[in-house]
Amino acid sequence: MKYDICIVGAGIVGMAHAYWAAKKGLKVIVVEKNHTCQGASVRNFGLFWEIGQEEKYKGLVADSKKIWTEFFEDTKTWNKNGGSLGLAYNDDEMELINEYSKLYTNKNHHILNHKDVLKKYPYVNSKNLKGALYSENEITLYSRESIPAIAEWLTKKYKVDFLFDTTVISEKLPTIYTNKSSIKAAKLIISTGADFELLFPEVYKNAKITKCKLQMLKTEASNTVITPALYTATSFIHYASFSKCKTLEVIRTRIKKEQPQYLYYGINLLVAQNNYNELLIGDSHEYDESVNPFNKEEIDHLIISGLKRILPTTDINIKERWHGVYAKSSNKKFIIEDPKKNVLIVNAMAGAGMTLSFGLAKKAISSFI
Repeated sequence: MKYDICIVGAGIVGMAHAYWAAKKGLKVIVVEKNHTCQGASVRNFGLFWEIGQEEKYKGLVADSKKIWTEFFEDTKTWNKNGGSLGLAYNDDEMELINEYSKLYTNKNHHILNHKDVLKKYPYVNSKNLKGALYSENEITLYSRESIPAIAEWLTKKYKVDFLFDTTVISEKLPTIYTNKSSIKAAKLIISTGADFELLFPEVYKNAKITKCKLQMLKTEASNTVITPALYTATSFIHYASFSKCKTLEVIRTRIKKEQPQYLYYGINLLVAQNNYNELLIGDSHEYDESVNPFNKEEIDHLIISGLKRILPTTDINIKERWHGVYAKSSNKKFIIEDPKKNVLIVNAMAGAGMTLSFGLAKKAISSFI
């Protein structure tokens, strides 16, 4: 069989492109080297994270949200429209929240004072709590279940073919060579995440791409039911949407003095709860061209200690520990390159894949075909 498009990589980026290509009536095949998606797309919090995205990407966010909504409605896959709650435990953090709210008056969020937070979310640590920023835009999903479900949805509804346990090793269009056989396709899209060394490595070298290792943990089922995803001042530093706030540098300087290891390991202290009431907590960010296979206990300790500070009454029994790896460019938000005719590379979403991929793929497919 001959395909219109072959997509390499069954992570969220690859499947988002498969969606839009199939939506336009093209015959699509997705090739994945593993037996299922095992990369960064399933090793995360499971969040559609609108609060963290810069204003210039609001169109991509909106387009992505429409497709997630379609997917959830079609498949009944678990998701929770719980929003997010940014907790402020210092005056400068509260100042930043107020600054952010004034900068982005068009977003669906509002500021809660100390009493309002505790009345609505009594499980949050009250000690030194100043208030919080509540946003209703964020969606929690369980990526370990949602990502495989997307593949099944694309197969059934949009007739996308998937070829797992298969590695694409080279191409000479219209022939694409794998470790098992060859595939005929008019066009090729490459979305291989952190596995970018094999196909067109020169593109990644020019894009100054590196790898980011993140450590995460999951608890046993908690008796505490957390509606919104919770985040802290470390998220203000981590997400670009807060970068225009002048108070951010004050917070960064204070944390560097009080908790330097949080900055050193790039820890973004955030917690989400899945459909089994398990808490997913993390994460760290270590950048290098190669990934150290050994996790650091110090990082896990810092994450767990941070969780105890915001949820002091919650039993924290760690069930799983893991690390994920994603690609990141030092000079681009994401990579979209066409190294040769009929070949497109889309990669380096830098942790924003769940939130931006469907929107980005819509634009990429429109111009590519």
